[in-house]
Amino acid sequence: MRAVKKLLTGIFSLSLMVVVITPLSAQGDLAVPKSAWPACDDFRVDFCIESISIRPIGTKVDLDLVWYERGYGPIYFDEPERVEHITGPTVIVPGTSATYTTTFSEENLGFSYGFKYTGVGQLISTVGPKATATITADIDDNGQGGLELYADFNSDGEFTFDEILADKYIAVGYISEVGTGITETRAGANTAGQWSHPKWRTYGLQAYGYDGLTVDLKAANAFTNHLFFTVYPTKADKQNFTTIATRTDGSGLAANLNMDDRITITVRTGEILTGISIAVANNLSFASQKPTQNESGEIESGSLVISGTPVPVPQIRSITQCVGETSKASAVVNTMQGFLIVENDNMGFGIDGLSGRMSVASNGASCGLSSPVWDSASETLSWQAGAPHFEPDGVTTTKGFYKAIIPAADALLLWGLADPKRAVTDLYIQVTEEAGGPAVAASKISYLHGNIIVDVTGFTFSKPTVKITKKKGASGFVSKRDLKCVDPVTGDSVTLKAVYGCPSSSAPVFKQASLKRHTTSTLNSSQKAQIRTLFSNYIEANKFICTGIYLEGATLKQKSDARRNAKQACDYAESKDGTLSYWYQTKATKAPSYKNSVLISMKSQY
Repeated sequence: MRAVKKLLTGIFSLSLMVVVITPLSAQGDLAVPKSAWPACDDFRVDFCIESISIRPIGTKVDLDLVWYERGYGPIYFDEPERVEHITGPTVIVPGTSATYTTTFSEENLGFSYGFKYTGVGQLISTVGPKATATITADIDDNGQGGLELYADFNSDGEFTFDEILADKYIAVGYISEVGTGITETRAGANTAGQWSHPKWRTYGLQAYGYDGLTVDLKAANAFTNHLFFTVYPTKADKQNFTTIATRTDGSGLAANLNMDDRITITVRTGEILTGISIAVANNLSFASQKPTQNESGEIESGSLVISGTPVPVPQIRSITQCVGETSKASAVVNTMQGFLIVENDNMGFGIDGLSGRMSVASNGASCGLSSPVWDSASETLSWQAGAPHFEPDGVTTTKGFYKAIIPAADALLLWGLADPKRAVTDLYIQVTEEAGGPAVAASKISYLHGNIIVDVTGFTFSKPTVKITKKKGASGFVSKRDLKCVDPVTGDSVTLKAVYGCPSSSAPVFKQASLKRHTTSTLNSSQKAQIRTLFSNYIEANKFICTGIYLEGATLKQKSDARRNAKQACDYAESKDGTLSYWYQTKATKAPSYKNSVLISMKSQY
């Protein structure tokens, strides 16, 4: 194992996100574009963005977006300005109150209006032609609610469901945790185009004031191959000239992304092999496919799928806003960003033998978000996140979260943790403030699908440090010893001195197996055993898909049997492990050998 390299702090533009990386002085042969990657087409086939999709909360399928060059796109018709019948803030800070009023013109004041509220906080309201509502949140309140405006159309003194005129979503919490809600937008810098959809407005996706998305993905700076990306909201005018959607306060900052939209980006990465990932997003996952060599000896492009939801991130204009416990953020913006270490050049990160699938995520990016740092002497893995101590009001402290996903194979190499399920009891999390004292935070360690998940929330910025190490007195660790191992890259047999375990090959993004000779009633014992084996051979999986196969031209009954077979397989699998997500479906085939079989696909996506 090579020693962990000294750290270098690099400051990147784009919201002044700071990422700590570990480059060497020389550059390898791999060259990564230093300008923004374009949308893929028949000419640009590598280092390009293949697709983007979004999935709003409450929907079951992704909406695949379409790339429109600047000047082209869906036709946007003039629409009457939407009347907001309820005025008032979207976010209520705990310990404060917010007032909401109606906005009716004089000719509509003949009715009696009233408010109803369901959610966190207490409502005090008045009823009448000019109804008002005041919602008060206690200092410990955190959550959401819905404020509804009614009109007493039949003058019976009651407000019923069919008399609802408008409703408004309310978030109760600190803006560094729940965001700043919907803000007005205006056109900013020009873009080459946008990813959007003909029904963007039909589906209500314009609620946050933008018409689509663009992704700025490229090398983090001119001297590295490591990748950095930011997702921006876009606006399109009547001629479909596209720009970044920015705030109207003159700050030049990008407008808020909707925190309820899960954004998935697929990119073609050429010969890049990605390693550790650093996310400024919630539940961000990176699933990579390595480049392959075809029969002609040509390298076929690898791919990377990035998926997550935006988070509120404190913004700075100067690095001086990161100093001390009196610093104040310039603004808080809902955004989605990420940083990916490229492993197959001489600027790779980390310790030899690790899986390259370790990832960290936080909303503390503006003042320094570090990749994991390993101290071999104390066997401590540590990270740091950074943001100004106060929100823009200068009074409310900025709250943060930190999440790390450590593959079980890496935990064996680092700490000698042979049974990853014991991570819950045998590993210890410590969170310290910038001054060195303990930080107030909720922390937990869990084990799921072959990964140890470290989750720390509710701490206060500016620069807390998270450390994870062995718990004193814990017995779930093996001792270092000399081992004969197989190099996962070359396949050669090697002897490693004083190690906890052998390095493992990268976990595949997906595995497939076929359950053949399916009966017409239930699964047989052989098929059940095959499913149990799939679980033990692919502990990293978190998705389980069962596809019943029928021959082309099949009867309706044969198609129904295929669906039943798929459901039987997924039902049995779920009875053995309910922590995965399950889905069953049917597909046609021309190959008679697959008739009555069920194709099992297991995926690992975080």
